[in-house]
Amino acid sequence: MAKEKDIRITKIGGQKVMQIRSDGRWYNVPLFSQRKKLPSKPKRISPGDAKLQKLVSTSIVQTVEGGIDADNARPLDLTKLISHCKTATNKEYFSLAMGIAGQMKVITHFERNNSVDMKIAFKIADGDSTQQFVSSSAPKTLLLFCDGVYWYPIGEFTGASDVGEWSMT
Repeated sequence: MAKEKDIRITKIGGQKVMQIRSDGRWYNVPLFSQRKKLPSKPKRISPGDAKLQKLVSTSIVQTVEGGIDADNARPLDLTKLISHCKTATNKEYFSLAMGIAGQMKVITHFERNNSVDMKIAFKIADGDSTQQFVSSSAPKTLLLFCDGVYWYPIGEFTGASDVGEWSMT
């Protein structure tokens, strides 16, 4: 005979359940096994894995050439974490729209052809394009953080040990 308040584990229809007796009734709580059969040999993913490279290159990275002037600046995709930017004659202008608070963006001056500097106009919350980052050498990477009002430079990385080659105007 079951007590008024009792707990037991049993099988109902091939599934394990915990039964709780209260107020003269049994209440069933299904139990699910967390055990999963592990593969005999786990698959290793290497940085050179073609599938991994394709996933990364299509989901977080964009490669873009600059526009001919500030009015025709090439926009950097806010849905991509990394933008590889290429400059050449008549291809030096980029723009960065306002992000959302907490968003980060990595911008790389990837290729610098014909000694053309990279110019990135970035917007503030009210829509003005009043600030600009300029890069005078490549390869160089800039890490930005957005607070919803401004883009802030967090750090920069160059191929050499020097820093400070990005300028803000």
